[in-house]
Amino acid sequence: MNIKSSVSPLAQLADSAVLTALCLLQFAFVFGMPWLDNGLWPQTEGPSAAIHLLSAVLALFTGLQVTFKDPRYLKALASPVVGALFAFAVFSALLAPFTPEPIRSIQGTLKHGVGVLWQFEMAIAVLAAAALWQTTIYRRVAGCSVATAAAVIVILYALPNRSLGVPLAFPEWAGIVAFAAAGLLVTAPRISLVKISVAGLICAGGYVVSENRAVLLALAVAAAYRATVSIPYIRALVRVPALRAATVVSVAIATTAAVYVAGPIIEARSVATVKAGDFPSVASSAPVDRALIQDGALGTVWSRSYMVRILVDEMVEKPVTALVGNGFGSFSTTYEHHARDVPGRFFAQPVPTASTTFWDVHTSANFHSHNMLAETVASVGLGGAIIWLGVFAAMAWASAGGAAVALGIVVVGSFWFPINHMLGVLALLTAATVLPRQPGARSETLLAAVGPLVAILGAALLGYVGVAAAVLGVVERSERGFPAVAVNTNVEKCGFIRTRLFPEQEIVIDLYSVLNTRIASADNPPRELFDRSTNVISINCMLRRYYERDGSIRALTASLAGRTSLIALGSASYGSLRTEIVAWGDDIERLLDVLPERTEFLPPYIAILGGRAHQKAIMEIDRFVPRLKDSDPVKHYLLAQRSRLFGDEAGYRTHFSRALDLGFANLWPVSEAEAKRARGR
Repeated sequence: MNIKSSVSPLAQLADSAVLTALCLLQFAFVFGMPWLDNGLWPQTEGPSAAIHLLSAVLALFTGLQVTFKDPRYLKALASPVVGALFAFAVFSALLAPFTPEPIRSIQGTLKHGVGVLWQFEMAIAVLAAAALWQTTIYRRVAGCSVATAAAVIVILYALPNRSLGVPLAFPEWAGIVAFAAAGLLVTAPRISLVKISVAGLICAGGYVVSENRAVLLALAVAAAYRATVSIPYIRALVRVPALRAATVVSVAIATTAAVYVAGPIIEARSVATVKAGDFPSVASSAPVDRALIQDGALGTVWSRSYMVRILVDEMVEKPVTALVGNGFGSFSTTYEHHARDVPGRFFAQPVPTASTTFWDVHTSANFHSHNMLAETVASVGLGGAIIWLGVFAAMAWASAGGAAVALGIVVVGSFWFPINHMLGVLALLTAATVLPRQPGARSETLLAAVGPLVAILGAALLGYVGVAAAVLGVVERSERGFPAVAVNTNVEKCGFIRTRLFPEQEIVIDLYSVLNTRIASADNPPRELFDRSTNVISINCMLRRYYERDGSIRALTASLAGRTSLIALGSASYGSLRTEIVAWGDDIERLLDVLPERTEFLPPYIAILGGRAHQKAIMEIDRFVPRLKDSDPVKHYLLAQRSRLFGDEAGYRTHFSRALDLGFANLWPVSEAEAKRARGR
């Protein structure tokens, strides 16, 4: 296409701005590199600012081009793929105010940054890229930017000492980015040997540094689908748009269903291999606690399976969730309701008496379910999921190449969920499958009316970036230093952060995690805890407010978990935390009122009381024991402690032995000596 003859100078200027923003989006990961200190989760919070800024530029210029009825942008906007993306973003936005944590749903979590805003940015980026894709030179420049960014990421992971650092804390995403970049290269209108070679090198490099098996599976599925074009009897079927769309949707549903059912099957297979005498120090009598389920390739699938299963369990228990969802980033809340549903120990560090099985979600529940379809249903309900599937159906409807790309994405999406700075490459890959449509006269007028809305969204994003930099930057940077604060236990007034525009609750929960890590890694942890005790009190007061005001289970469990780890440091570190210890039992009762199975917070509380106030400990045991099921190991632990406090050694051994049989050592570390003593050995 001859740019000068078909596009005005003003349009060329707008195109240049759009192209520059699209190319720079591929390098948003740079702002998450180790040498930058941007946020509690720098791997995503740093890139977030760049993504919002570049998306604002895209929205402003794309909106203007649509408003002025640039035919390329109107054709792209008329595409079913782009329309479905905008429909999904709008649908998500309409549901956000009705979710438990609207701000989190709008922004996504601090750790992955995918929320309503990201969905709008994705739609805008695909619209912009689909418009520019109609011009050969723009397409080539964008393709080169993706290939370069992917190559840089692979190299950063391949460097021997990684002196420059890596873009993220886990290498698996490098394989996904490499797959997406390679897919973009081979979806170009004209496939050459050079493009295929570059795509192959990028993919190979991505796999070498990541060993991401999901990428290999996606490549195999996409390649197999493309290969069907050469099979005489199937070729005619592949040419039918409706069949292509149905195939992609079916694969998306089938792979997610396969992941769902895989967990118990893998578990049963692992248990079947357990032999008598394996791991004799494991205290539990359950065979699953002697099965190394999480080891190997199937262990990863087992973990992913239970992530999907708890989301489905939540929807079964609360059907309204399946209809409207809980908003983006809600996986961590769902986890709190189902944490005890998965076998294995709760703590990452292996202990001889504890289960050999460990579900890694126990240490990363603030992330997501690693499954795009399940996460989408949980976030925006079945209606939103249908629109989301419609995006891939539209990609497949457009062409066989679009179907192959859609298949690759949904297969990878069965084991992964996007993070914010994958937006650039995903947008270009999606845009490559778009077939622009010539709108009619009436449709053209209606589409042009969307332009100002897009431009306004761009202006809003610009303002958002400025406010975020001013508010979050100051709050997070200053509070990560944990300066001394005055003790204030008034739930209405306590705390140091007040922001309704940003995920205040998530910031405070993550700050508590940072504080715990800082104390644990200090040269003198008890002293560090003593020095930061007012910060601990302040954060716990804020977390209590989130529970009382918003009903946040996540805030309450974060408070209890934090105190559990801090109290374990010893009595010398308590200082002004004595009040927190007294209130601990009331907070546990609040939790059990909502989640009666989450009894694992009781043992450290009773243990600390038993060492300081015997009578109070007995009273608290009598308070909680009637609430617990006989199959709960914590109940028998409490009875064992009660026997010990009364000097009944035989009763202690009987009850504690029963607690160990039921898996108590999976909830709270138990030494081999203590286990042997309980069993009279």
